[in-house]
Amino acid sequence: MDRMIEYGEMECVQMKGMIQNEEIYPVYQPIVSLTDGSIYGYEGLSRIDQAKYNLDICDLFSYAEQNDILWELESVCRKKTLEQAKELDQGVQLFINVDPLVIEDQKFRDGFTRKILKEHNMSSDRIIFEITEKNSSNHPENFSAVIQHYKNEKFRIAIDDFGEGYAGVNRVCSLMPEFLKLDIAMVRNINQDTVKQTIVKNIVKFCNEINIMVIAEGIETKEELAELIRLNVNYGQGFLLGRPVREFRPISDEIINLLKEIVLSIVRER
Repeated sequence: MDRMIEYGEMECVQMKGMIQNEEIYPVYQPIVSLTDGSIYGYEGLSRIDQAKYNLDICDLFSYAEQNDILWELESVCRKKTLEQAKELDQGVQLFINVDPLVIEDQKFRDGFTRKILKEHNMSSDRIIFEITEKNSSNHPENFSAVIQHYKNEKFRIAIDDFGEGYAGVNRVCSLMPEFLKLDIAMVRNINQDTVKQTIVKNIVKFCNEINIMVIAEGIETKEELAELIRLNVNYGQGFLLGRPVREFRPISDEIINLLKEIVLSIVRER
């Protein structure tokens, strides 16, 4: 681990107990087509009861990494996320996060996800693994290895948190993911930043040429949404479109109408 975090004895006891007792629950945030407002999929995220514990899920992952139980935590989060996936509408995709360092854990097991999918009668075609690009320069071998692992198992891949290292777009795209998710920092106030606009425009153009879909994360304002649509970003995600909640919630009519109005306005401008 690059940065050790000091936890008190009580915190360590709590976190160990949370993992062992599986005190983790999933929430789901929609990923929306920026063409017509339809839901393409949901990202499954893990949460803990912050009213009960003065900790969050990031603390739990830091603790697990420091104590070599990352796969133990990862497998609990994945199992919980997939248990509710059977409630997804047909054809809607589920995005699941993967920490690249999990590949180092000796308990990491091939076939774990497929076993759960089989139990819930779900096809692997609907699962997309998100592997974070953030800090990948510190562990390039893990980043590449975990992508290759899931590709070998015939799962689709999304590169998550892409943005800060945008200069490495050729390196990332050489791994041939199906999706590339723009980092929140790249999306924030993009309507006011011509440099970001140029970068995203070029990323989208390059990715579309090699059949990689681009997803913008962290959309919070109508102005950001409008600019991303102008830049031909394929899909969007963020509080404006839908917050992470415990059920698979549809997009509101208000947001769908807003998106369609923006698309129509842009078509008229062109």
